[in-house]
Amino acid sequence: MQAAVRDYNAVEIGQSNGGLQAGFSKVIMSSTEIDAAGWPDLVTLATQTADDPRIPRRGDRFIVQGRARIVQAAWAAPRIGGELVRIEMTIK
Repeated sequence: MQAAVRDYNAVEIGQSNGGLQAGFSKVIMSSTEIDAAGWPDLVTLATQTADDPRIPRRGDRFIVQGRARIVQAAWAAPRIGGELVRIEMTIK
């Protein structure tokens, strides 16, 4: 799955009131590949309590260049016509 991943810069970290730290990265990914893969499966759908189970939860792992990173926060970017088109998250 492709995603845009970049480290937060010093200004963003400074403006975050302690919410961001050095080593945190921002991820932007499309929901298109998630939808095409048929994820999440029915078992996940049955046990997930989030509004949209395609959005990762805090503590989920996200692999970047072979290295596991931990999701700190994730959210749906503004929807278009009510449809999820982009997911953003902070990972460390």
